[in-house]
Amino acid sequence: MRLNLIDYKISQYLRIADIPFYALIAAAMGKADSNNMEFLREAFPGIYQSFSDRYNAPGGLLEEDTGPTKSHTDIMEEANGIARSYLARLDVIVSAF
Repeated sequence: MRLNLIDYKISQYLRIADIPFYALIAAAMGKADSNNMEFLREAFPGIYQSFSDRYNAPGGLLEEDTGPTKSHTDIMEEANGIARSYLARLDVIVSAF
């Protein structure tokens, strides 16, 4: 399998947007067929376990995400806000090209 030009260009946009590495790996796991998932699981066992745990948890929220001062709703709103800011940054970069 080789990287085609379109995938390469998309990867450039993702890099410029400074998408976190673990988010990219988790996204790849979410899109992977069984062969690629096995490859990713072997290459990134810790990320795979976290991805699996979050995939099976309501809203992806784990007990370790909560704390004494924040509710589940506050934590989810904060995480969604940060994720949206990365996507907005990506939208601005793509629009500039």
